[in-house]
Amino acid sequence: MPPSIGEQLRATFDLAVRRHEAKVLTDPRDWARVTDITNRHRTAREDIERLYLEEYDQRVERALADINDEGANKTYDHPVPEGADDAASGETGTVQARRRVKQEHEQTLLQIDRTEEAEIADLLDDARSRNAVKDVARDHFYDVADRRKLPDRRAPNRS
Repeated sequence: MPPSIGEQLRATFDLAVRRHEAKVLTDPRDWARVTDITNRHRTAREDIERLYLEEYDQRVERALADINDEGANKTYDHPVPEGADDAASGETGTVQARRRVKQEHEQTLLQIDRTEEAEIADLLDDARSRNAVKDVARDHFYDVADRRKLPDRRAPNRS
């Protein structure tokens, strides 16, 4: 089965991000830090997925109990329409509990992704600042080391 459009788009975006990182990260120690960050967060995601699958039934039961508690605390002052059943359906609560558990799980994964992106962005900022210092020093060296005659030095260097 071919990958979906969303998977293809994610793969293309990831490739573009890695190419951008390759331009900025020139030090092998930076690449080691990126690898460490990526591996740490991949492990965290795998652990969260494993716990989600192992504890799914317990989480749904807890969410259902929370939903039932919330429902018990509500007071309705309006009359029940004629022909309508006053009791809440147990199926509706279970579906809502499953939805709530899935949303909490997705929020946890999203938080891990955001943390990973923030750590990599900080690393990229550090690398950019180090590269900027190197570029400034190189430019000053070329200005001082320019041995052309004065009228020629006023023109921009064409190299």
